[in-house]
Formats: sequence, structure tokens, C-alpha cells
Amino acid sequence: MLVLQTSLVAVLTAASGLATAVGPSITLNGWFSCTEETFWHPPSSSNRRRLHEAAAPFGSPPVPDGAQCGQYSVPLCHPGVCNSTDDTIQVFVKRLVGSTSKVLWVLQGGPGASSVNMEPVMIELFHQLNEQVTIMTMDHRGTGRSTRLECVAAQAMESGSPSGRNVNDDELPNCLRDIHTRYGHPEAFSVTSAALDLVAVIELDQRDQEVFLYGVSYGTLWLERFVAVQPPTMTNVHGFVLDGVVPHHGTRRLYMHDWDTNMDSVGREFLALCDADSFCQSQFPPPSSSIAQSMQALYRDTHPSAAYIKDMLDGPYGLKVVLSVLLTHSSLRLLIPVLVHRLHRGTPGDLDVVTYMLDILSDLWTGHDDESLSYDSDLLYSTVVFSELWQHPTPSEASLLNTFVRGLFGYGVVGMFPSYCVYTNDPTPDCDAHRANDVSFTYALDRYANQPVVAPTEASILVLNGGLDPQTPLAYAQAQFDAIQGAKKLIVFPTAPHAITYVTWLQEQQGPPTTCGVLLVTSYVQVGGNLDALDTSCVAKTRPMTFRIPQQLGHVFPLVLDGQLFDGPLATSTTEVAATASPSSLPPQTTLEQPTTLPPSTAATTTTNKEGAGVVLGNTPTAAPLPPPSSSTNMAESMVGLLGCLLVVTGIVAVKYFVEAKRLRRHMPLEEDVA
Repeated sequence: MLVLQTSLVAVLTAASGLATAVGPSITLNGWFSCTEETFWHPPSSSNRRRLHEAAAPFGSPPVPDGAQCGQYSVPLCHPGVCNSTDDTIQVFVKRLVGSTSKVLWVLQGGPGASSVNMEPVMIELFHQLNEQVTIMTMDHRGTGRSTRLECVAAQAMESGSPSGRNVNDDELPNCLRDIHTRYGHPEAFSVTSAALDLVAVIELDQRDQEVFLYGVSYGTLWLERFVAVQPPTMTNVHGFVLDGVVPHHGTRRLYMHDWDTNMDSVGREFLALCDADSFCQSQFPPPSSSIAQSMQALYRDTHPSAAYIKDMLDGPYGLKVVLSVLLTHSSLRLLIPVLVHRLHRGTPGDLDVVTYMLDILSDLWTGHDDESLSYDSDLLYSTVVFSELWQHPTPSEASLLNTFVRGLFGYGVVGMFPSYCVYTNDPTPDCDAHRANDVSFTYALDRYANQPVVAPTEASILVLNGGLDPQTPLAYAQAQFDAIQGAKKLIVFPTAPHAITYVTWLQEQQGPPTTCGVLLVTSYVQVGGNLDALDTSCVAKTRPMTFRIPQQLGHVFPLVLDGQLFDGPLATSTTEVAATASPSSLPPQTTLEQPTTLPPSTAATTTTNKEGAGVVLGNTPTAAPLPPPSSSTNMAESMVGLLGCLLVVTGIVAVKYFVEAKRLRRHMPLEEDVA
């Protein structure tokens, strides 16, 4: 059994700047053989299973020796974070052991997600690095196998409870009382606490190894906080990769209450690309003239398709959510013009096709039992978000609703407002109807929050972001990059959505499919974080976005003859389908497991600054200022029951890797389970 010596506890105490009693030793219970992938889904001949299996992201072979797993016993309260000197929690880690002393950490987004869904990219990186680098991950404390936050005594997360594993508004106060009684310290589950877990493990087990860290989405904030708390004596960490940036400080802060604002801004950029593309624009002839005008018309109760939208999608707001969920996905976002075109034209044949497409999309999600959802923690998500990713004082409930109603895209983040009031016990009058006065579970920002990101002298920072990322928009990545001090490089993929390692597929490649994002991380580790030596040649070979639906995506909907999704009729017989359609499959290198017309880029242009180089692909969409939330107005509309029968449909691309979208939907005031 490995034990963290008192010297490291002293280091952590010194890093906190506070005099704190020495807490319990940090121990590892050992490394145990385990499978490289946590969950296995049995084969099935069903159409839905084939569709899901066709969406596997990489072509990686199995890891020859499998993986190793273990749990560290760490303090509930790291020195300087809170005062509980004897209590410990368990933090789960997994590794693929390489042949050299290099280590690459791969960290999940969320917050609230476990590391389970990072396993495919771990395996891919392990092989790309020729099995020479040890690839590690960790379940963020409060999730998965790392002392998952759950209200056991209150029994609010069981299948027999009113909302199943989701905690509804009525259950939430007692649930928070339960976890507060059990742990007492919300700050024990903070970003800083999770960052100190990484510091402790690296100092204990990897002090003589060359260490790199990669984080995606919220995982970037986790890594940025690591930089802030990293002791100056830890000089063996040589690089950080931030993929889909949540800023740690600077001129822009990514707040969850701005989700609808950000999504609408990026969504409108996507629509502008459609208008600039001759093929896509041709699908929206006068009098609509543009896809945005067609969407605005569909959101009105006077549209000829209004009755269908009300019946199938629970009204315009439901349609808005469906289109917004599709926007997060690199392939399925191409269906936005198709659905808008069909609904706007609104012939009986069009509506039959839309119904059929929604059914197939529903199958894509519901066709597999997502065990990994049971490792997520909404409680951890809300604790972190309402403490660190929600502005104080809060925007009003009316302003959040107004933003959603006015936008072309959005999830209705106003649905999180009641939970915000309970978690924070905010005295604002807006919370009077929601607050449970004697309970809360959030924490005050500590000394490390909002600190500048300063790369250690022996390290560099590589930043990756998509130009059409609705979850962590480019403007935020650019602002954080500008504020980083030290060696740095920014690489932007103009038409990519969220999570560059999962969406930047190459046009042509030898061997199993992979992404430019994976190749960039691979090169970064191989050259030891030397940004001048980084191989960026793959950026010019990334597959461009096209509005002409790929044939393979058309074949996901085999009853639409010839894969002509914009105008093809629905087959009337199985014989007709057999004669025209290929077996259902998703396009090669498509993944449902994520957690983003300018001319296709053919070359990367490089800009240099005094502290590093920023590589930008082609004609990157301008990172224009994002509009502020709309001003408060009186809104009579209620969000209760907004999604209705769309609960399954909107789950199809609920980002399993990057679960912010899923979190927002699960905090809507819904009457049914969306998981």
C-alpha cells in the first residue's frame, strides 16, 4: 500500500497559504487488473443496436494487457479548503500502462460526469502513442466511483422514487439536508478540491515521471485550477491541453445561465453558413428567403404546421430544444436544415418524413442502456455550477425566460432557476417561491478561483476549440488564451463543434480512423510540450463541413428513398426500400458519444505572440462579442411540461462525454424522466 508522506501534506498546506493541522495520510489500495472499458453492451440484431454500434468513435484495437484500476483514500478536506482533519473519501483512478516514464492524464467534462466516457479516447491515445505513454484518468470527486454524491438516507435517487434517479424539486431540500449531514462541507467537492486530488496523486506516484494533462469542457477548468494550486516544487508537469475552454479568469466568464444566449449566437452562425451555401440556401426560396426566417415562422402559432408541431413536439419550444440538441453534434446538426425545410413546407408527405426521422433519432438514443448515467451526479453538477459557474447576483427568472423565448436556439436554462434558489438559499425576491430556507449546498469562492492562468516555466499550454461550439464558444477560448501567461498556442477549427478530439475527422487517412485532435495531443506529448516542434499538419486535412447530406447519414433513414432527406418520399413498401436503400448505419467516424459557407480550409495560418504561437485554421469565424442576456420582461408562459413527448427525442445527442446539455435538460421542470 502506498502512503502519501507528511512532507506532501506539508506541501499542500503551504500551497494553500494557511496553517492547517496535518490530516490523514493519502493511500492507494493497490493496482488491480480491470477492463479498459467499464461497460459492455451485448450484441443485438435490432436496428437500434446496429445504429449505435455503427457510431463507435475510433477504430482502436483492444489494449493488450488491459487496464489497471485503484482507489486513493484522500482527505475529505484538503489543507486550506475546509476543516475536517480526520474524514477521508475514495477517489477512483484508471490507467493504461505504457513502456516509458511519460504519463498523460485525460480528464472528463461535466461537471458531474465520471471518467467512464473518456475511455475510448484514452485507448485511442494509448495506441497513437505506440503504447509507450501511460494514460490515466480519474473520476472527479463526487462522481462515479469517487464517493459519488447521492442522498442515500433521503432515498431520492432510487428507481422507485417519484422521479427515479433524478431528484425533483419536492425531493431536493431533503436530499441536500442528507448530504450536508453526511459531509458537512460543500467546498470539499469544489473545483479546487478536485485539483488538489490530482496534485496529491502526481506527487505521490509520479514525481519522477514526465506528466501531461488533457481536459475537455469542464475538464479544462479542472486543469486551470490545477495550474493555480500546483506547488512550485512540482516541476515534472510539462504540458496542459485545454479542449473546449471554460475560462478560469479574464474578460469573459462562461456562466451556465448564459447557455441559451451562447447557443443562440453560435446557432445563428451555423444558419449564416447555410445562407452562404448555394445548396443549403436553395432549400429556402422566397418568401422565407433564409433558414432563420423559416425557423421564426415555425415558432409562431399561425404557421400551417403549428398543429403538427404542437401534437408531435409539444409546441414551438419543444421544436427549439430539438434543433438545439442537434446543433451540438457534428453530424446530426446537418439535419437542422432538413427538418426546418420539411416542417416549413409542411405537405402531408413532409410531415410523414419528419415523424419517421424523429422516431429513428429516438431509437439512436434509447437503443442502448446507458449504464454510465448511473455514474453521473446531478448533485455534484449543481454544487459546482451554482457556486462557480453562475453569476451572483443572479439574472432574474423573467430575463432567463425572455432569452429563451426570443432566441432561435436554446434549452430553456430558466428551468434551472428553482434549483439555483434551493442550492444557494439566495434571498433575492425572485427565489421566494422556490427557496427552502433552512438548507443549501454551495460554497464561497476560494483564493484560487478567478486567478490568472500562468504556465510554469517548464510547461506550455495548448488550447483547442471549435468555431461552431455552442457549449464552450470560441469567444471564451480566445479570451482565456489571450489572458494565459507563458508558452501557449491556440488551434481553432472554424466549423467544429464541441470536443476537438472527437469531431475533427480527417478527409483521408491510412489505418483505423482518428481525429486531428487526437493527433495534436499525440504530437504534443511526443515532443514534450515543445510548441515550436508540434506537428500541426493534420489541421489542413480535416474533413470540411458540407450541407449536402452524406449518403451514409441518409441511410440512417432507409425509408426515405435514395437518402434524399430534403425531398425524397417515404417508401410505401419494404420491397421499395430493399431496392433503393442500404442498411442503416451512421457515417463513418460518427459518434453519439460526445460529451461543433466559409470556404473549406485548406491550410493553417499561424500568428505569433510574445509568449507563444496561436495556430488558426483558415478563415476562422470571427469570435464576435456574444450578446448579453435580454432584459427582464413580464412573461406569462410557463416552462412546466415544455418538452412533453420529446423527452426521448431530445436525449438522442445528450452529450455523454460532455454532459452540460444533459444537465440543463434534467434541470428543466419536467414531469417525466429524461435519462
